[in-house]
Amino acid sequence: MTLFNGIRDLSIVGWLTVILYFSAAIRCWIIARELRWTAHDIEGTRELRCWRSIAAASLGLGVSKQLDLPTVLTNTGRVIARLQGWYEQRRSAQLALVAVLAIVSLITVIILVRWARNAPVATWLALAASVMLVCYFAIRTVSFHPVDRLISIRILGVSLNSILEIVAIGAVLVASYWRQPIAGPRSKPKVK
Repeated sequence: MTLFNGIRDLSIVGWLTVILYFSAAIRCWIIARELRWTAHDIEGTRELRCWRSIAAASLGLGVSKQLDLPTVLTNTGRVIARLQGWYEQRRSAQLALVAVLAIVSLITVIILVRWARNAPVATWLALAASVMLVCYFAIRTVSFHPVDRLISIRILGVSLNSILEIVAIGAVLVASYWRQPIAGPRSKPKVK
């Protein structure tokens, strides 16, 4: 069993997903940059942090998608479990990991909600979609067989896994374009 096989998903849908992740990262970074010029209070600074966090998450998830890091992490866990002799009892370790991930996710959501409590709806949409994507990454990494079977269902030749991912990334992109007119371009000082 190899831990890392390089680029895994060479399909059109796989590349489309990666392109969407990178596009979302760029768009969110652009929004963050625009907000930097208009963020004059604590609320604006918090919203700026949200967009930067979403940009970083989108970039990381795009790299992860193409390098198939969930599989790498899952295989690493399997190798460790076999070497240490507790592979047969891995279900309890998976449940503990899910509990830890749920707690970390809840804390992250609480922090993001505090940051964005007065933010526009577009920022909330981007945050919700991003949190879903990160949680989805974590769930795939833990690799519960019932979840794996569910997300491998194909609809019109495309896996439910890809459909969910593309829809969530699309929501981040839509939110970034929705937020753009609100932030607007920075005002340039008049030169005399």
